Parts: sequence; C-alpha cells; structure tokens
Amino acid sequence: MSRIITFFRWLKWYLKGKPMVQYRGYHCGICGKWVDEPFSVPEYQSAGEWWDTWGVCEECVKK
Repeated sequence: MSRIITFFRWLKWYLKGKPMVQYRGYHCGICGKWVDEPFSVPEYQSAGEWWDTWGVCEECVKK
C-alpha cells in the first residue's frame, strides 16, 4: 500500500513540474550546530521545514 501512495505522490510532483523545497542549511542532530549549507528536497519527499532541516554535520560523522 505504501508503494502505491509513494508512486501517486511522485506522479503528482512530476506533473506539477518537479518543484523543489529550498533550505539555507540544517541543524546537526548530534551537536546542535547550524550548518549553513544550502540544499533542496523534492516537494513530494518533504516532511515539513522542521523535519527537513535536521541532519548530521561533517564533524559528528567523523567521530
């Protein structure tokens, strides 16, 4: 069932012209540091600004 929903979200996104959600950076989920690195997410994969702007910074990945 999940694959069907994902497919229709993708199809709607594709037919709308492949819109992307742009962000200026993200918060590191481990140390809390703001990483000022622009990125974009396909609109159909976006879970909202709060969820999309969390990740792991390079320093924490190396630990």
